Amino acid sequence: MACAFAFMAGNTVELGPQRPDPGGPVLRLRLLTLAGGTDVKRGRRLSREQRRAVRRRD
Repeated sequence: MACAFAFMAGNTVELGPQRPDPGGPVLRLRLLTLAGGTDVKRGRRLSREQRRAVRRRD
């Protein structure tokens, strides 16, 4: 569940096609954005070295 409000920006929620594990934690979001943006993504953050490798690949 994700509720969102944006005034002068946008909210992005990218959950991807993966299904969560049964019995795993549940994350409920309520986003309120007035003059900025909010991004929500699934997965772990890439390390600095992994981000560099992705940039080199592209």
